[in-house]
Amino acid sequence: MKKKLLVLGFLSGLLSSLIVSFSAAQEQEQLQEVKVDFSAKTPTNSALRSLLLPGWGQVFNSQRTKGYIIAGAGVASIAAAVVCYTNAQSTYDEYEETELKSHPLYEDYCDEINTANIFVGLSAAVWIYAVVDAYVVSKKSASSTVNLFNRNKRLSFELNSKQEPTLVYRKKF
Repeated sequence: MKKKLLVLGFLSGLLSSLIVSFSAAQEQEQLQEVKVDFSAKTPTNSALRSLLLPGWGQVFNSQRTKGYIIAGAGVASIAAAVVCYTNAQSTYDEYEETELKSHPLYEDYCDEINTANIFVGLSAAVWIYAVVDAYVVSKKSASSTVNLFNRNKRLSFELNSKQEPTLVYRKKF
């Protein structure tokens, strides 16, 4: 009984503090400006672009061919899912007209709906791959410097924007 009262007291105190802080925040009504630069080549920007449209993050990371392939795979899998789902619905409508419980059209409907679900899963997999790949590739290209000599950081290998290794020599003036 005491534990229940203690828990109820804690929850009511937490709730009242949340209400007080919410009302105080409404009274202040200060607008804070948050600026986000979506043109910077950061892993988050690349991932957000691929989240909006699969392949866009890869194109943003200067991997045009990979981006177009991912975009094509995404569009093709979504189109196939829509076509299979539409076919399944028309097959189901034909099955409904027969008014028979055991009819081969119902098995056809089940096969078509399962195929549509497979394409939906494939679309989701392509989308997730696009987001993760855009993030990882952008993160790798952001930290692509490999120093050859620990004492002398003037000579290093770096990956350029086309992901090609480049030998870089830095000289102080």
